[in-house]
Amino acid sequence: PFALARVPDRAGGSVPRAPREDRSRELKRVPGSLRLCSKSPRAVPGAQGVSSGDNYLYQNGQFASLNAGSDCKKFDFLLFLPQKFAYIKKKQYLCTNKSHHASQRCVPRWDFVVYTGSLYVFANMKYENKPIGFQEQLATLKGYGLQVRDEERALEMLQSISYFRLICYLKCYEEGEHLYREGTLFEDGLMLYAFDNELKTIIFQAIQNVEIALRTRMAHYISMEQGAFWFMQEECFGNKANFYDNLERLKQELQRSHEDFIMEHWRKYDSPEMPPSWKTMEVASMGTLSKMYESLNTTNAKKDVAKSFSLPQYKFLESWNRSMTVLRNCLAHHARVWNRRFTLKPMLPQRLPGKWITNASQVKPHKLYAQLCVLAYMEHTVVSRCDFNTELKSLLARYPMVDVHAMGFPKGWEHEELWRD
Repeated sequence: PFALARVPDRAGGSVPRAPREDRSRELKRVPGSLRLCSKSPRAVPGAQGVSSGDNYLYQNGQFASLNAGSDCKKFDFLLFLPQKFAYIKKKQYLCTNKSHHASQRCVPRWDFVVYTGSLYVFANMKYENKPIGFQEQLATLKGYGLQVRDEERALEMLQSISYFRLICYLKCYEEGEHLYREGTLFEDGLMLYAFDNELKTIIFQAIQNVEIALRTRMAHYISMEQGAFWFMQEECFGNKANFYDNLERLKQELQRSHEDFIMEHWRKYDSPEMPPSWKTMEVASMGTLSKMYESLNTTNAKKDVAKSFSLPQYKFLESWNRSMTVLRNCLAHHARVWNRRFTLKPMLPQRLPGKWITNASQVKPHKLYAQLCVLAYMEHTVVSRCDFNTELKSLLARYPMVDVHAMGFPKGWEHEELWRD
């Protein structure tokens, strides 16, 4: 029985992760905090009979064994023993001194660990909420303390912007679970939603310019070194599995394409199997381009592509491609970006040949500002007259009520050389 998913704790470590075969179960969040104990389990009231290596719930002064199929709703804290530390992966462990070890391993000396933190418990739970109308949705929000100036317009907006999409923009106004700060308006959420939409339009234009340039430059520099059909040559890639995966993805993208130059190619040629790179790269997705570039083992060509974006190392371009792909996917699915935490973080060099930021080490790489710095830098290498900076600053000036720090903007960011016109 092992029913935990990894979550961060307050001691700098993490709890073990459930085996892969158990992860299909639904998760239930249980709030709390972590503490480490050096006592023997039998010194804790109700711990008699606790066996080594199992997981337990402590509720009402009694321990109960925790199985993956149990319905765990409320409990005081969870006990798990060091034997379960075998599930902890690299850099995901608990340490007795509450710190990470450079050796990447930690031998627990505590007899047991008491976890009362924010964790997820596998539970067999059935969703039983019924659908509700727009009037009830608005009433629910008002019940959480949200004020509405114009109910008619609010109902109209809920019919165009779903409840759960809208409340994502209201989360920053919460002061507790399902409780908004006094004075919070429905219109505040609409304002942030409008700001986010305009922001995404500006970002998408910049990504479009960079993506088209990346296709062009990859096709040119790699073809000049490896020939027109380098993407079909296994020896040009370091990982065989990645090569075939990318090749299959390219074939699917070509089959879906109805571009005139692709259709004309199919009518005129039947060999090789695919069009040359300067045609094929034009229908490749950003994700495919990123994976292909990273998989290439033709170092000189990769360096040439990176240098065309004023990047001294191709590792920077690999990192920026990956993070830009995630950002682009957020835009394509109309996801919120203004205060999003990004899982893929771009590398932020201290120095670059072009206009760059001076405080890169202080920038939070998981916030949007880091992504915007990357886009602004690359945009300057693509178009001679870059409007990205001007449009971004103009947007922020039109929405002074938006908290730019929630996007990771540092104080005085507009004075950085990167952002000066």
